[in-house]
Amino acid sequence: MENTVTLGCVMKDFGLWLRRSLAPLVVMLALVWSLGLGSAAIAMEPADVPSLTDIGEQVWVIDLADALSPATETELDRTLSTLAQETGKEVRLLAVQRIDFGQSAQDFAQEVFGAWFPTADQQRDRLLLLLATEDYRTALVGGDNLQTVLPQATQASIAQETVLPPAQKSQFNRAALDGLARLEAILRGNPDPGPPVVVEAPEVDNTPPKPENPLNTGLIVLAVLVVATVVPMVTYYGTQPRD
Repeated sequence: MENTVTLGCVMKDFGLWLRRSLAPLVVMLALVWSLGLGSAAIAMEPADVPSLTDIGEQVWVIDLADALSPATETELDRTLSTLAQETGKEVRLLAVQRIDFGQSAQDFAQEVFGAWFPTADQQRDRLLLLLATEDYRTALVGGDNLQTVLPQATQASIAQETVLPPAQKSQFNRAALDGLARLEAILRGNPDPGPPVVVEAPEVDNTPPKPENPLNTGLIVLAVLVVATVVPMVTYYGTQPRD
């Protein structure tokens, strides 16, 4: 009976010790799990983007990724508002964090554009520039009537060659400003300025210099010592009077 009681006490103490030991580990694992889930943005679907009615007809920059500075948003909003008033062409910038890998950026942008402007008449003279900040993807879609002034090749160049490179460096303000500046120039009837010129830095040879051969160095030192010793001796004996 006594052994049974003792065993029960031991098991009880062991269970208490085990719970106390595992509790901090469980809390730590839960914290790591929650942080991991919180740091990764859930992929957005086109249906998750608010309707243009909810956003506002006169809102030109829709930053759902919170990637642009207030100063950039103000500048872009002023530029795009003026562009719409003076040319009748409307451009909107949509920034999201991440879209599903199973869907291309072009398809995502096209679906949102179609939801905002369902008919060909509503799509007329309207463009949507998409920027996904976490997976670095861009796209530009617009009404079919803009193909003459803004063909598909130019649209792809603006998205992939002007907007994407700075976005890949997380320079989202620069990506938006450069892309929309090029787009504005074209829509105003000016020549296409083209993508920014990338100046490659000259290659620098970082190969470390070869170490000197210690044998060669030793021979040079030895030769200098011999010269320094022999020359004075020869000079001295050469100047002595002969018997």
